[in-house]
Amino acid sequence: CTEAKRCSKHCITGVSSSKRCITGVSCSKCCITGVVCSQRCITGVSSSQRCITGVSSSQCCISRVSRSQRCITGVSSSQRCIMGVSSCQRCITGVSSSKCCIAGVSSSQRCIAIVSSSKRCIAGVSCSKRCIAGVSSS
Repeated sequence: CTEAKRCSKHCITGVSSSKRCITGVSCSKCCITGVVCSQRCITGVSSSQRCITGVSSSQCCISRVSRSQRCITGVSSSQRCIMGVSSCQRCITGVSSSKCCIAGVSSSQRCIAIVSSSKRCIAGVSCSKRCIAGVSSS
């Protein structure tokens, strides 16, 4: 790991030389090939996944997310967690990770837990109320 030491990065025992441990990251966390020093590495994520700056190790990094995106605990890899960015599935800023992000729900709408994908959540409707499919926001 002399190459890594020259780069001011630390190597973890048993990790191949193609993987780098980033300065300040504990040795229990795995560093992924090609991640920059400002990014955090999370144990058990594949090389196709990227760790986003400021995301804790308890949160999952989803494949192909950009730095501007945030990962939410418990959200499956089929869902994109995006703050204020269009996608087939929206994770709304300020909505807790216990709430489901529904495909096609706009950023002005709220995501409510245990609401099926056939139902739409209407802006300003409390989480105790259910939104019915095909009902307009009015």
